Amino acid sequence: MIVLGIMASLRKRGNSEILVDAALSGAAEAGAQTDRIWLADRTMQFCDGCYTCEAKGQCHIQDDMQEIYDKCRAADGIILGSPIYFHGLPGQVKVMIDRLHPLYTGRAFKDKAAGALLVASASGHNTAWEQLHSFLSLNRMFYADPVFGFARNRGDIRRDKFAMLAAGEVGRQVVALVNQGLHYPEECVPLMRRVVKAKYGVDSSPGQNRFGVE
Repeated sequence: MIVLGIMASLRKRGNSEILVDAALSGAAEAGAQTDRIWLADRTMQFCDGCYTCEAKGQCHIQDDMQEIYDKCRAADGIILGSPIYFHGLPGQVKVMIDRLHPLYTGRAFKDKAAGALLVASASGHNTAWEQLHSFLSLNRMFYADPVFGFARNRGDIRRDKFAMLAAGEVGRQVVALVNQGLHYPEECVPLMRRVVKAKYGVDSSPGQNRFGVE
């Protein structure tokens, strides 16, 4: 079993990285092998919306996302640690998420376990978690409770004893989720808009007269 930690902050050895290290230590104690990615070391171009990945199963852009694809495919569990910028996820995280569309299209994340560790100086965790929750749900992943930490300067997160302890528990929970061998039934994998359109011919778009009014 492999649990992958993604350090999303561009500030290396910062608070997000400290929490991810604590989570990976918990995962290792529970029996997992661990791996790490630092987004600060990666060059990622923006998704250009070409949909090549939906036709060919892979992104046509050749950059450091190729390594991230491989590591995500190999991992059984993924733990993301990220700072909060302006009550949301920082740009580098959104770029990565957008570029992960080939794995979403290929259902590569389905049934994997996940954890989220979010650090802000005071607030904004809920907005960032909503973004991540949408990604995890759309990819049909199983996830531990998110951990919200409070820190500003590098290393301050160590003073947030709850966040430090909770991060270790997230690592253990991700391993426990993997060990459960959980699977979404095939009926629950497609998005509901696709299920209803395929089964009844009714689209969710407002332009498709969804209320049946002539």
